[in-house]
Amino acid sequence: MSSSHWIELKRTDFLSAITSIKPTLRVKSAPERALQIGLVNGQVVFSIQGASSSKPAKGDWPGLACTRLEYFLTFLIAKPPESQVRITFSDGKIQLGTSRFPAEWVDSNDLFTESQLHQHAVMPAKENILKFKCPKCRRKQGVAFVSLSSGPFVTDEIKTLLSAGASLGHAFGCLSCGNSWEEQAV
Repeated sequence: MSSSHWIELKRTDFLSAITSIKPTLRVKSAPERALQIGLVNGQVVFSIQGASSSKPAKGDWPGLACTRLEYFLTFLIAKPPESQVRITFSDGKIQLGTSRFPAEWVDSNDLFTESQLHQHAVMPAKENILKFKCPKCRRKQGVAFVSLSSGPFVTDEIKTLLSAGASLGHAFGCLSCGNSWEEQAV
């Protein structure tokens, strides 16, 4: 992608938004969280699994960007010096000041962007997803399909698992071996 998309907001709003979505408990073994960024009706929305925050902003951001949350958490320590923070996306990277991070991009309209950001925010955090023992491989990597995100940034393995399970009418699947099953005894 050669065109550059951008969002601009006040530094205080940016830091406040990142602080409000920051996980309360940070441990090394915690899975990494995906941060989705969108611009809807003059509001920048930062969304992670289990939380979202929106602040007034302006820009040209016709879609969704997804990157790792930990990249943005660094700005809580090394605060941006400018009074206006400008976030740009170009050539598969998000740039904020002199920092550049890898990111994914999906073009979308305001309605889809708002819907996807909300869906992402209401998903349980990865460490809160209940895991079940797979009847095939016997590993505790089984999950309910309703606890998996089905948005545009889902991995191909999860897309395959969801589509195969849905075609069979199954509600559970194994993240390790790809098996799916209909019912789970609790």
